[in-house]
Amino acid sequence: MSVTEERGVARPRSERLRAQAARHVPALAVGGIAVALMLTWAAKNGGYDNTTWYWGALTLLGVFGCVTILRYRRPLSRPTLVALGALSTYVAWSYLSIAWAQAPGTALEGSSRALMYLLMFALLTTIPWTDRAAAIVLVTCVGGIGVIAVVLLVRFASATGLSHLLLQGRLLAPTGYVNSNAALFTLTALMSVALGSRRELPGLVRGFLLSTGCASLQLAVMAQSRGWLFTLPVVLLVTICVVRDRLRFIAFAVL
Repeated sequence: MSVTEERGVARPRSERLRAQAARHVPALAVGGIAVALMLTWAAKNGGYDNTTWYWGALTLLGVFGCVTILRYRRPLSRPTLVALGALSTYVAWSYLSIAWAQAPGTALEGSSRALMYLLMFALLTTIPWTDRAAAIVLVTCVGGIGVIAVVLLVRFASATGLSHLLLQGRLLAPTGYVNSNAALFTLTALMSVALGSRRELPGLVRGFLLSTGCASLQLAVMAQSRGWLFTLPVVLLVTICVVRDRLRFIAFAVL
């Protein structure tokens, strides 16, 4: 093959690679912003403080506006439309409740939080994901919370600032509420196992996810949530039914 022919073959291939990368970049940008907000909220009192979630809500609103203007969206399935409609109805009812609330200001703040959750849900369900972009965003989110779990375990091992980490012997950090900690770290553990059992991910990434999943599960136990104790078997069964390769998931979960 001549040099000209080689270049002729290489050029279309490089163009295809650039086109593939271009398909991933928009979803990665939107998903990266969403993940950065969620990790910030997880690390800072669960995003409960006004100084934390206000600017997050404004960021989501700006990103959602850009996505809408650029028409960067995909056709929505019926289940997605039903979910968006149900959550939108809840948000509308929450704002309506201000009319009879004993503390209208508190009701307005709670409704605005619900609107922020709706923006996050709508943003992540309407953009056109690629498999690679979705995997990168999920691994980043789960791995980020896993890193928070490892840092907390290191602080426990070194006995550093335990008074700020515990409330009556129950895990208070990082969200400031023991039951939300149980939910946060249980979700992270399950997602770590689900992603870590996927063959297409590199071995180092899968090992990292399994290790952070173990750390997250330990912290979920430390929350001492009675609701968590009874619901974990149900959630685990539902997860097994939802994941693609159930046997591999079970094997990695046992590990």
